[in-house]
Amino acid sequence: ISISNQGLFSREEIKDIMAFIKIMSDVSDNIALFRILSMPLWKIPMDEILSWVQEARQKSIPLFFFLKNIKESTDLFKKNISGKMVHDLLTELLEQTRRELPSQILGLFLKKSGYLKDITLLETSEAYEKTRYIAQFSEIILKYEANNQHITMLSLSEYLGLIEEFGENQTCGIQENFSDIDRIHIQTVHASKGLEFSYVFLVNLVNERFPAKHRDEPFEIPESLIPEA
Repeated sequence: ISISNQGLFSREEIKDIMAFIKIMSDVSDNIALFRILSMPLWKIPMDEILSWVQEARQKSIPLFFFLKNIKESTDLFKKNISGKMVHDLLTELLEQTRRELPSQILGLFLKKSGYLKDITLLETSEAYEKTRYIAQFSEIILKYEANNQHITMLSLSEYLGLIEEFGENQTCGIQENFSDIDRIHIQTVHASKGLEFSYVFLVNLVNERFPAKHRDEPFEIPESLIPEA
């Protein structure tokens, strides 16, 4: 079983893995952490997660740091020990990102969290389908690691974002051929990261607008993650 990369990224299990990779590259990514906390394997009630989100928003701090700050000082996790388990596991894996490749960190997450074990409890055909798509996604990561040096979770996250948007073939072309083509490339600031152009011209730089001096980043819960009543 194999599907196009764009179709692969629409799979729920791949969205879960992408959320993990994003939180490993940026712990302030509230949406990624919300998805991880919402995974059925933790059995954390949605109203509990929403209460954490609300308190973090009131304190104007990322959800990850909110959980870290209150873990030892309140009884927040006494109602649901899974919240502490999630935070402790992510903290442990964040430390290991300094020494291990992203593929190894992902493997540890899938194993230690019980994510793969939960999949085996599904009906045979569904379990097979999910594991095959995870394997297909893992091949993309392994290929990226084999063809690049100084791999980080951030560089992997950005690369996977390009694949999700443009497809693997186009992305490989971007990485391999940009420096050899004598032409002007018009891109967003984020899309041009890591491409190492000799000359870069930034346009539309307006004071207080871009780059922004004050940036509000409200955390909005994706509707697709909120279960229907």
